[in-house]
Amino acid sequence: MAGPFCAMQLADLGAAVIKVENPEGGDSARDSAPFLDGESSPFIRLNRNKRSLAINLKEPEGKNVFRELVRSSDVIVENLRPGTMTDLELDYQKLSGLNPGLVYVAASGWGQTGPYSQLAGLDIMAQAMSGLMSITGEPDGGPIKVGVPICDLVCALYGAIGALAALRVREQTGRGQFIDVSLFEAGVSLEVWEAGRYFATGEMPPMASSPSAPPRPATGGRSARFSATRSGQTTSVSRTTRRGMHVATS
Repeated sequence: MAGPFCAMQLADLGAAVIKVENPEGGDSARDSAPFLDGESSPFIRLNRNKRSLAINLKEPEGKNVFRELVRSSDVIVENLRPGTMTDLELDYQKLSGLNPGLVYVAASGWGQTGPYSQLAGLDIMAQAMSGLMSITGEPDGGPIKVGVPICDLVCALYGAIGALAALRVREQTGRGQFIDVSLFEAGVSLEVWEAGRYFATGEMPPMASSPSAPPRPATGGRSARFSATRSGQTTSVSRTTRRGMHVATS
């Protein structure tokens, strides 16, 4: 998801994006239910504002078509296993020779180098390894995955931000850049508050669904939660609002 979501950010900002797909069936996400008028609804959400082109990158003819696209492109986004584009002879080193101003974004599970680089990398794995799941959930329960594929999505956003920054630098240098982003690093980067606590005290952050008081049932089956903004507001109390709702404040 990181690659398509990254390219979609650029498309939403006005870039002309061409999605390269396998000529045998296209992107596997096209088969993902539910369907809307015969099209995969999740696929549509990830690939809006894009055009698609089917190219077999394993064949010489396909490689040549891709290289011609690269000559006039500003940015390439890919999320294949590290080394795959090298095997295809379409890696950054070779493509930048055709287009020195090319900005190349490579999104992967664990980064382009390191002991895990060749392993499969899924969002749930990155959430677990980065520590996000260890601080998500109820204190007496087990680790819980964040509801959305947060590592995939944040990795994509970092890729888009990096591409925009590299394009700005290119205006001054005339040269493109290689941008390495990963699901794992995206997950770790989100733990700013928890890391601050750990490096200051050496204590592992506790698991909690929220640092504030849990929500309390309210009339009509609703609930409400008030969160503290200052240390002096940490005492939880129960009160009744003018609407008759019992809420938790802190």
